[in-house]
Amino acid sequence: MAAKVTTGVWQPLRGSLPDAVLGDTIYLLPTEEAPPGSADTSPRYSDSVQYLPKNARAAGVPVEFATSEAARVFLHGFSVDPTTLVVAVAVAQIANSWLVTAVESFIDTRAELQGWSRKQGRRLPLKVAIAETEGKDETSWTCEIEGSGNDVVEAIRALQGNDDRRGKSAGVPQGD
Repeated sequence: MAAKVTTGVWQPLRGSLPDAVLGDTIYLLPTEEAPPGSADTSPRYSDSVQYLPKNARAAGVPVEFATSEAARVFLHGFSVDPTTLVVAVAVAQIANSWLVTAVESFIDTRAELQGWSRKQGRRLPLKVAIAETEGKDETSWTCEIEGSGNDVVEAIRALQGNDDRRGKSAGVPQGD
């Protein structure tokens, strides 16, 4: 089964992009809105991504949270579908040589934390949202990729190998 790729629809939450982007760094973005009525309206991270940057950096992959430690808030709770990992990242460009390695690290971290084998972890559902940005709440291109971990990684590779970075000529299936 191929991953579903949707371009230009998803947008990072307001206030979630880093102020500046280094060319080779992957920035993990918050994916959750503040709860209604909350005094702090900053976007939140799902607790399922709490250890992803640390584990990726331990493997030599330049991954950082997009928000400062002081501003970082995690939503703790239970998901209806605990096997679906949703990750949003910001990069200077889709061709970032660390992007595939970072996503593979995220998949492996999830598998390890849940007690699954690496092979099992790569077959589970994954949704990755990618924003090309120079920072300051502006994006030049966005996409969402959904499928098994293996299919998402292959779709990212296809997007990276595509001259126009938009997926059509690389044979990446396009979603709605």
